[in-house]
Amino acid sequence: MSELEKMLRRVLDEALTEKLQPINERLDDMDQRMGTLEQGQASIVKRLDTLEKGQRKIQKDVSEVKLQLKGVWGDILRLDNRLINQEKITGSR
Repeated sequence: MSELEKMLRRVLDEALTEKLQPINERLDDMDQRMGTLEQGQASIVKRLDTLEKGQRKIQKDVSEVKLQLKGVWGDILRLDNRLINQEKITGSR
């Protein structure tokens, strides 16, 4: 390479580097922001999983409560029938 070619290459490299610097800075900033977004998204997915597990547990608990409540009402009805029968027996004497 001649001296002129070297000098032209150096000038072009400097000019190009100067022009590309703001673009590179913006790309670095975008990379950083994208990393932050990815971390946030991972956090949201984790929280959503936790919420879904909690919802399944609540649904299971609600089903259990309904079943127990049905049993309690059955006991109350049986007790009520016994009391009615007892009142009939004691009332007829």
